[in-house]
Amino acid sequence: MSVLKKYPSLECIVDFKCANVLDGFQKSFKIERIEAEKIFNEMLKWMWFCSSPKTTGARVIDAPILIIDEMWHTFILYTKEYFYFCDKFFGHYMHHSPTTSEDLDKYKKLSETDLLESKRTQYELVYDLLGKDTFITWYHEFPEKYSAEKILKIRRR
Repeated sequence: MSVLKKYPSLECIVDFKCANVLDGFQKSFKIERIEAEKIFNEMLKWMWFCSSPKTTGARVIDAPILIIDEMWHTFILYTKEYFYFCDKFFGHYMHHSPTTSEDLDKYKKLSETDLLESKRTQYELVYDLLGKDTFITWYHEFPEKYSAEKILKIRRR
């Protein structure tokens, strides 16, 4: 059985709104609504990025964009909304694939040069496909505001 995949425009994707996901995110994290909206918007961009055939092999959520992954986790919990979004915009359910032990073993075997090349490829694609502002948000702003340690501090217990 083949799946009909769609590749919507970025503009179409970022127009999607979902108050329930934002509410859920704010229940999990001490964060202002406007900031939750921004992170949701960046997560939508990430999903669009991952849907592009151009980005195959360059879709790693690394430390700078962990907050995007947190929002994605929240979105997935709202299964009706998430399924609707995926079906409407991509024509299929977009699975979230966490880093496996096998993936970690592969990364550990990479030389520093190969690892840097892999990151460079992803970063260049982000810049080329999503633009300078998104690149700055993901790889300069978010690491400062949402390091792993800072995410733990704003997580509600």
